[in-house]
Formats: sequence, C-alpha cells, structure tokens
Amino acid sequence: MDADGQHDPGQIARLVEPILNNEYDFVIGSRILGTKENNTRFRSIGLHFFSFIISMLLGVKITDCSSGFRAFKARLLNSVTLLEDQYHTSELIIDAVKKGFRIGEAPISISKRKYGQSKKAKDLLYGLNFGKTILKTWWR
Repeated sequence: MDADGQHDPGQIARLVEPILNNEYDFVIGSRILGTKENNTRFRSIGLHFFSFIISMLLGVKITDCSSGFRAFKARLLNSVTLLEDQYHTSELIIDAVKKGFRIGEAPISISKRKYGQSKKAKDLLYGLNFGKTILKTWWR
C-alpha cells in the first residue's frame, strides 16, 4: 500500500482473501474495477494502454498495472527479480507471471493523494520510462 493516504486500509481483506483461499499468489487492487478520483486524461489513457500491453504479453487480464495497493505470498518476493527503483509495479507483475505465479485483481477505491508529493515524472516521461521497464522486464 502506498503511504500517501490514497488507499483505504479497510480494503486489505479484499486483496488478502483470494490469497488465503489459495485462488491467487498475487492480487492487485484495481481502481479500474472499483472507483477512483480523477486522474489526468493523459494518465488515464496511459494506464489503460499499458495494462492492455501487459495483458497481451502475459495472456492474463490486468486492468491496473500501476496500482500500489497489492498483496502477495511471501515466497513470491523470494522468486522474482526486481531491479527498478520507481517502475517496479510492471516489473513485479511481468516477472511473477513469467515465473508461474497466479495473479488476479480485486476492486478497490482510491482517493486523491492526502500526504506528500508524487515522485513520478511528468506524464510523458513517466509513460516512456514505464514502457521501457515493461520491455526490459519482458526481454530478460
């Protein structure tokens, strides 16, 4: 969960329950399946575009590839390779699926940031770096 106040800790059970029921090894909280306060139009288009690309590459439906609200079995972290400092969400999804972990999503709600400032680059630069991470992770 991000520490900026966007996520509701009361929704943790939505992410953990499918793991405890052995349905998935990794669950992403999806604001696309749930609700969100407005993003910029550019960022919203980018989220849908990159989620589509990752879904096509992996053969697994992903609607929110940049969600910071997720849960996974501890053994997953011992198995995946994470090299990125900032664009690790796509890296984690791609490497987990490539290594055979079962991944799913749960609807969540997300609010506007309450604390701190985003460390993300501006929209276009963020999108370029996010896309670069997808390609690098896919090819390794």
